Amino acid sequence: NTVTLTVNDGSGNSTTCGATITIVDTLPPEFIPVSDITVDAPPGSCGTEINYPEISASDNCLAEIFLIEGNGTGGTFPVGITKEIYIATDPSGNSDTLLFNVTVNAVNANPTILDIPYQQIDEDSELTIELSGISDGDECYEQQLSVIAYTNNMTGIAELAVSYNNGDPEGLLSIEFMPDWNGEKTIYIDVEDEEGAITTVSFKVTVIPVNDPPVLVNPIPDFEVHAAHVLQIPVPNQLNNIFNDPDKDILSISSAFNGNTTAPSYIYFRNDTITVSPMIEDTGLVVVVVTATDPSGATASDTFNILVKGYITNIENPDMDLNVKLYPNPTDGILKFEINNARILIDPQIEIYNSEGKKVFQTRLEGSLLEINLRNQVSGNYFLKFISGEKEIIRQFIFKKE
Repeated sequence: NTVTLTVNDGSGNSTTCGATITIVDTLPPEFIPVSDITVDAPPGSCGTEINYPEISASDNCLAEIFLIEGNGTGGTFPVGITKEIYIATDPSGNSDTLLFNVTVNAVNANPTILDIPYQQIDEDSELTIELSGISDGDECYEQQLSVIAYTNNMTGIAELAVSYNNGDPEGLLSIEFMPDWNGEKTIYIDVEDEEGAITTVSFKVTVIPVNDPPVLVNPIPDFEVHAAHVLQIPVPNQLNNIFNDPDKDILSISSAFNGNTTAPSYIYFRNDTITVSPMIEDTGLVVVVVTATDPSGATASDTFNILVKGYITNIENPDMDLNVKLYPNPTDGILKFEINNARILIDPQIEIYNSEGKKVFQTRLEGSLLEINLRNQVSGNYFLKFISGEKEIIRQFIFKKE
């Protein structure tokens, strides 16, 4: 600025001169302090938007504020430390600098897996389920995951396993149930990351009962009978004798003879016993099919032969008239038998075989009435072989342990 200076003395004298006055601003702007800022990112996120207070500075003249480093308020800040630097400058070139840190902390997110719907399968089936939506839930870095399956009660389950390769969004769950098991199970799937975060999903699976057919366990052997003689073959319907049923159903027994459901006149099936009493005109082979049927109509069959021979012609040999009678049949432990014409026996012996052909008992006969204790054997079909000289008589009986 230019100014005029005038000087007067007491006598009225004066003089005038001009001068230029320059005003210099040496006061810098001054920022209002800002503290460091620390926030948590959303779980699994690599950054977050932060709005911090408006940056301002005071000055005797109007100062302009500039962001020279950082993201500024309203910006997205990554996980870690970001340095924010502002500078305020007035028209005279005076300036001030503001520096503060913005820290964003990473927060671990729970891993993910999609829900599994209710499952239903038939008995004796395997279940395979695709697991999907598997991830560590973290955008910043990959974590190792473990995926396991379990249930509170493994009864009825033979195998429960998960197949999973780390990093894949899918896995495979396999469930194998025990044979003939049915019911309901709750299965749990855990997905766990390296930091111990766990996500659990569960679902129910129902195994529906399915009828199991009967099975043949002790086949009936072939038999021979002479004309004018009687042959009795026990065919009980109790389980674990000739047939068994996985579902423990009560079985009904039927028979067919040479393909016909009607038996020949000399054969009848009554009280769980096939009785054969042929005459000479009945000689020949009879193919017998015995069928067990459960309440659902499922069946199992056993086929055996009955060979009807002619009369015994060697009347000079009295041992041909030998006969062995077993009782009670079935027996619950003590088997009794009688032998006619005991006076003509030649070194008589008794052998007993189980249904697998294994000899389980042997003794020599003493007297015409004998008792054998079978209580140390298992329930099932057995065969008694009576031996007298070269003569052998075979009888089938059933032992049913109480």
